[in-house]
Order: sequence, then structure tokens, then C-alpha cells
Amino acid sequence: MEKPERVADGLWSLGSELAFRDADDVKVALAHEIVRTIEAKRLSRVGAAKALGVGQARISNLINGRLDEVSIFRLLRHLMRLNYDVELRIKPQKRRHGRMRVIPNGN
Repeated sequence: MEKPERVADGLWSLGSELAFRDADDVKVALAHEIVRTIEAKRLSRVGAAKALGVGQARISNLINGRLDEVSIFRLLRHLMRLNYDVELRIKPQKRRHGRMRVIPNGN
């Protein structure tokens, strides 16, 4: 699965705050966390499908990085079904444009 790209002077990983250019980058980061969690819980594709309430084909698409037909909202719901809390915070910025970020647990 594609990793989020470098966005600053340092190399960013899922262990630190991530900034994104567009929604596709956010989808990649969320899907990466879902797949990482599925692997950490040692769920089979059948088990992952049952846990997320989707068919096995959707799990295969997720694992293989085919995210065209999945929304950010659905990915957030998958994380919640995997026992994650999801928080969305909206705040004004002094910069000309705002940014989207995913801040993994512990940061």
C-alpha cells in the first residue's frame, strides 16, 4: 500500500502528525492504519470483513490500496469498528488556506 508522501523537511511517518494536500492522501493514511490494525490483531480477511461489517471483496480492495470507491467517512467508521475513537477538530487559521491533518494516537 502506498505510504503518505513527504510533506516537510523531515520524513513523516504514521508515528507523527501528518499534513495532506488532498482527500486522497487522507484516505491512504486512514486505510494504512486500518490495514496495520487488521494485521496487528491477526485477523483473516474473513475476520476483518466480519469485524468491519463488509464483504471480503471490500477488505481485499482496502488491503490492496484500491480506495476509489470508498469514502473518508466509511474509513473513519471502519476505524471506530476496530475500537478507535475518531475526533475531528475544525479551527480557523491565520494562513491563507487551512490544512488537513491526521494525528495518530499518542501525539
